[in-house]
Amino acid sequence: MRTTPQSLVDTYTGNGWWGEETLGSLFEAAVADAADRPALADPPNREALVGGAAVRYTFGELDVAATELATA
Repeated sequence: MRTTPQSLVDTYTGNGWWGEETLGSLFEAAVADAADRPALADPPNREALVGGAAVRYTFGELDVAATELATA
């Protein structure tokens, strides 16, 4: 479902601001190219801010977590 008027889509793609890649395809490429590289990291002071230990995910770990959540 597209919510942006076609005239804006044409303008944005014509100016090179938008491409054909999706968020999903960009994420899949990042997982394939850099599965062991950091993807997400809580701030070191997370416990003081909101409680709980800081968590870090590599692209590979994030892919597994997202897949598990999607299938749950």
